Amino acid sequence: MEAAEAALENNIPSNHDWLIRKSAALASKATDQSKTGAITGAINNMFEASSVLRSAMGKVRRDDASDWDARQAALHDQIWFWAGHEDKGLGRASQQLSSLEKMWNIGDLRITNFKRILSALEGAVSFLEQKESRLSSSQRSLFEQLLSKGQALIDLRKERFPMDTRHDLIIDSFEKIRNRAYDTILSQNSK
Repeated sequence: MEAAEAALENNIPSNHDWLIRKSAALASKATDQSKTGAITGAINNMFEASSVLRSAMGKVRRDDASDWDARQAALHDQIWFWAGHEDKGLGRASQQLSSLEKMWNIGDLRITNFKRILSALEGAVSFLEQKESRLSSSQRSLFEQLLSKGQALIDLRKERFPMDTRHDLIIDSFEKIRNRAYDTILSQNSK
């Protein structure tokens, strides 16, 4: 890490090679942190590794960066595995959706991440269905924010890839999840 940062500070030639090394060092650090239970730090370092990798990809021809796309996807898959690991219910879904939003902003536009939106929201709805008491106003507000964030991410992908026919299935599933959630909330409020 120190060698890569020093090389980058001094503008040593083959800048992208040093960015790749820095990304690998950050990913290694993240993995070590996860082993000690420091999941939040691990996620933050893995996102930094992904951002550094994206910077390296911007410095070379697209053909040369294709292997790095797969590497970035692997970093993000690991983040997804860790996201919400320390939480349950709405907190977990919140962390997962925030991670997916960061992945989008870094340039990971895979359909897999948009299917994960459904997974995060499904977990939130399952939490609601198992809850025996009414939602507090803060829980209800958080759930509304989760739905809005999920919808916004889906809308961004539809806008970016308007011809992708897979969106219809995701949108249909999203609507079903939202309807289940509202039905659950209504039934809890009538108790």
